[in-house]
Amino acid sequence: MLGQLLWRHGEPLPDPQAGGRYVTADQLAVSTRLRGGTAPWSANLEAALLLDAFRNGDRDNYLKLAIGGDLHLGRGTWLSLSIGRTLSRARLGDQTSGGLTVKKSFLD
Repeated sequence: MLGQLLWRHGEPLPDPQAGGRYVTADQLAVSTRLRGGTAPWSANLEAALLLDAFRNGDRDNYLKLAIGGDLHLGRGTWLSLSIGRTLSRARLGDQTSGGLTVKKSFLD
């Protein structure tokens, strides 16, 4: 189990007042991740509480849940998949996101 506390200052985020625009905001993210598996593969479940503070005083606080996994392809190369959904998002509505990345380590 892993925990994380992250502060982002001046992060470009979607404007809750006008769709399609981005504005600068500060963001606090508090998350925890439960991870399990073996050397060739692992899976994880993550929950995060995100608190966005926009310059005009607006706030957007919401929860994000995600599942994912890593597969060891060989010689320091990993394939990672993640799928997540925001919950209880006020003005912007809930969104689903996903990502697929290849990670390469040059260390033995």
